Amino acid sequence: MIKRFRNIRQKLVNEGKTVNYLKYAIGEIILVMIGILLALQVNNWNEQRKSKLEEIKILKDFQESLQIDIIGLNRATNANTRAKNSMNFLLDYMEKDLPYNDSLKYHFGNTTFHWLYGISNSVVDALKSKGLNLISNDSLKQRIINIYTWSNSTFQDDQIRYRNIIINASRNIYNTRFDEFWFSNYETWKGGNSVENNDFTINDIVLEMVPNDFEKLKKDNEYIYFLKSQRNQYNWLIENQCNGLLKSLRKLKNEIGIELKRLKNQ
Repeated sequence: MIKRFRNIRQKLVNEGKTVNYLKYAIGEIILVMIGILLALQVNNWNEQRKSKLEEIKILKDFQESLQIDIIGLNRATNANTRAKNSMNFLLDYMEKDLPYNDSLKYHFGNTTFHWLYGISNSVVDALKSKGLNLISNDSLKQRIINIYTWSNSTFQDDQIRYRNIIINASRNIYNTRFDEFWFSNYETWKGGNSVENNDFTINDIVLEMVPNDFEKLKKDNEYIYFLKSQRNQYNWLIENQCNGLLKSLRKLKNEIGIELKRLKNQ
């Protein structure tokens, strides 16, 4: 094709048709420019298509990861609720000045239970490595960033604060009032669960704490104050935060589903 154009130009020059030559040359330039623009447009279309397919994949990965986190966080929340239920039970039981029975050791043990949970960062890390602009919906992108940033900061910090309350109590409250701290069926539980493969249940963990003197404990203002305060701290640091995160994860998963439908219908 290029050789043919060259021959036409040479013929026009040889025949002295300068005006026709100039017209032809301009036309040829325009054709070349149109060809370049078409090539750029095709290349741009291919890049957009590739980017769209990557965006769909990363959003699907987020959906799967969020579903796993929702299940895990639900499981941890249900297990942690045992602690609050036992706090309520013990405070009511001791306020009524009822006598000790052996089942109380499980309730005392439950008050020290806490299961820390963190959502997976693998997909958001993959997104950062590819570039946050891979997600074209700016509001969805910002929501993803906000949720994962909050989970890795405030949510984790509050869980650690609650854990430290329990640890400090083991040194300053429980140590003078109970026989031991965190006595459990751990060895039996470990034998039937595989934490490495995430194939485990925490519902089978049984904690025990036997009070040294239950009658004295019922009138122990320092311990009663601590137990009431611990319940309040559980409400704010664990229950409220976990429920808030669960609500956010479910909403985000739904928003991603809507965005995937929009992208597929484009």
